[in-house]
Amino acid sequence: MRLGLLCAVLLCASVMRGEMPCPWVTEGTAAKVLGSEVSLEAKLTTAMTGTCVFRSRQASGGSELEVEVSSSSLMGCPGKSEKLRGIGSEAVQCEPARSSSGEAHSVVESRVRKVFLRVTLSVPTAGGAAFPAERQREIVTEVAEQVAGNLF
Repeated sequence: MRLGLLCAVLLCASVMRGEMPCPWVTEGTAAKVLGSEVSLEAKLTTAMTGTCVFRSRQASGGSELEVEVSSSSLMGCPGKSEKLRGIGSEAVQCEPARSSSGEAHSVVESRVRKVFLRVTLSVPTAGGAAFPAERQREIVTEVAEQVAGNLF
């Protein structure tokens, strides 16, 4: 009872200061996988759904990690995408893509019960990618595992 009240007070205090924590991934975890300090922009639509965007604070165009959790389907990977185990149900790793702005995108999508999740890593490719392709795949898989675990 006291622990729940303390958590509610701390959450209210951070919201009043304009800081909204991400309920699925901590800033420390994002900083660890991105390799630098991060800023966080969290937009929660309900207590269980929303988007958290972590941006690397590296001076040379940092990477971005986006975690999206929704009650409606986020599944958009092509049917031939690699199936993953241990990350909720229907987990897939989309084929790596490159945006028109020259960023490489690695994506994992899954479902936990009636909630859908998508983890996207965007890495600028100008001047060489900050992470090799295999490391990008590892990052989105690690983060998706954590998000799925927090949704159980």
